[in-house]
Amino acid sequence: MTSKDLILGLTKNLNKWEDKNWLNVPNAEHWQQLAYLARKRGNKITLKLINNKNEETKEIHKSLKNKLKTKDKPKDWQAETKIPPEFQTDGARLHTLDQYTAYQLIMQTYTKDPSERNSTHQNLEKIKFHYKNTNNQIVEETQIWKSQKKPWISKKIQDYLWKITHNVLKVGNFFKNIPNLEHLQTCACGKTESPEHILIKCKENKAPSLWKEIQNTLNEMDETTHWPIPTIEMIQTPNLISLQCKKGDKLKTEKQKLYQIIMTETTWLLWKERNRRVFDNTKNTKSEIENKWKSMMTKRIEREWQQTKQIEISRQKQKRTQFEQRWCINKKLAEIIDGGLKTNL
Repeated sequence: MTSKDLILGLTKNLNKWEDKNWLNVPNAEHWQQLAYLARKRGNKITLKLINNKNEETKEIHKSLKNKLKTKDKPKDWQAETKIPPEFQTDGARLHTLDQYTAYQLIMQTYTKDPSERNSTHQNLEKIKFHYKNTNNQIVEETQIWKSQKKPWISKKIQDYLWKITHNVLKVGNFFKNIPNLEHLQTCACGKTESPEHILIKCKENKAPSLWKEIQNTLNEMDETTHWPIPTIEMIQTPNLISLQCKKGDKLKTEKQKLYQIIMTETTWLLWKERNRRVFDNTKNTKSEIENKWKSMMTKRIEREWQQTKQIEISRQKQKRTQFEQRWCINKKLAEIIDGGLKTNL
């Protein structure tokens, strides 16, 4: 930490940090101690910005480090952070408090027995295990939530993915204790419904055959890339998926966006088809589901094409290049002819 950081912390940022009760402030206890020591003096304090490259400064730093390494210091030595009650500023200031900060502060006080693992925590742990086991990748919880919030994923699908991760969809055991609706716990195939069953495994919902058809389509489009059938963990974390492309593939970024779009849109289609089958008593054949998927993706491609025309002229060339790299690979899904779009699904 530099002298500039210290000066900014004690002058510009101190009131902001106290306003939100030191929420998410690194080394908050040490900043509080510094504020206490400054206020304790009661006189005007002058802070000086020093040059870290100055020889005199280097000598001071070296001297302080030597003191900290002294043998007389106990092994469990820690900086003193105790502050007298009259100098403590606990709680957030109401006139600066917003709903998000209030929620974060409330959640800080929420404690739970570690042995009690709720469904959200279990889902997050399953996702972490999936990426650790398949890619040897360490995934943080913030990455999981952020992976669902990307501009190329529609808001309604983002909300749906959030509900899957929190296990709040009205499926399976949700109906267990609801009179006259207990039968909705199980699928028509006899299995207890769950997001994984509905979106990946359910033959009544035509999920396995649809995913296989999609995989075949993508392989025909580009056989140098591995296009996997998604797992429920991949569905919940679209932007964490990394495709296996040939070395040096310059289209990898757009291919991954393409896969994320197709996967999330297909997930939404399968969920809607399940609801029609359960609540409207309508059942589609394999070919009807596949035709619905092709129609849905055609509309998505056409919508993105129109969006490239609606932005400022200076960005149109870049957006059209990205569109072609994403949707026009080997002209399988779409192609541009004489400045116009032709879809091939």
